[in-house]
Amino acid sequence: MYLIIGTKNSGRREILFDLINSPDRISNAKIFLAKAESPDAFDEKIAALHHSTIIRYEQELFQEILETDHHDADVFLILNSREDMVDQLETAATILPQSQNTLDRILFVMDCDLAMRETRLKRWFEAATHFADCVLLNKRSNVTPGWMRDWLGHFEKERYPTLFTFVKKGRVENPDLVLSTTPLRMTLAFEEDDSVTEETNASWKSLAEHIDDDTVFTDDAEDEEDKDDDEVTEQDPYFERIHNGTRKIHLPDPNKFIE
Repeated sequence: MYLIIGTKNSGRREILFDLINSPDRISNAKIFLAKAESPDAFDEKIAALHHSTIIRYEQELFQEILETDHHDADVFLILNSREDMVDQLETAATILPQSQNTLDRILFVMDCDLAMRETRLKRWFEAATHFADCVLLNKRSNVTPGWMRDWLGHFEKERYPTLFTFVKKGRVENPDLVLSTTPLRMTLAFEEDDSVTEETNASWKSLAEHIDDDTVFTDDAEDEEDKDDDEVTEQDPYFERIHNGTRKIHLPDPNKFIE
């Protein structure tokens, strides 16, 4: 199973069409797309492929899709761009290790124009990259070379294992590399092993503290952080909640910045 994340109009379905249009690469594709997503010209193109099926789902069935055994197909679950990304990923991280499905990769289709234009979304894009095995750099017509160099340089400096690849006119240079099942994501939230090493705890705690100088915490989160300094972090920092149930790390909603 592949999870696909990205903002509205980022080009997720166009790129997915490129990835699966060869039956030699994907022989039986099952694509799940939320009914809340706006229609896209590539919906019909994907549906027209004889080896693919596109299924529109209601959000309340998201968990059921994760639980259902899809052993007979390569599943591409496009996360609902109108819903909270972290909530959906946390649900997937909880259910998939207990299901018959294997998480192959998380693919993040990045609208680079939006990321450069709306600096207030920086933390959201950093979070998406944290969860992704592969970041597909799309929509770059207005992106300056300096911005792109700085953006990629940040993750190189932080030694992210993630694969970053450029998309040109809706196509990726090496689809097989993108669809490889070798895990490259920074997060360990989807690991089946329940044990978390001290090294992993230290890494997660460091990430939570240094994600960005402008990281916004929810109310009382900083006080909660001080009290928990000596405690062990046993989950991905983006999944952490404070005493009132809200996220310790608050991310902006991209939909508020997209027309």
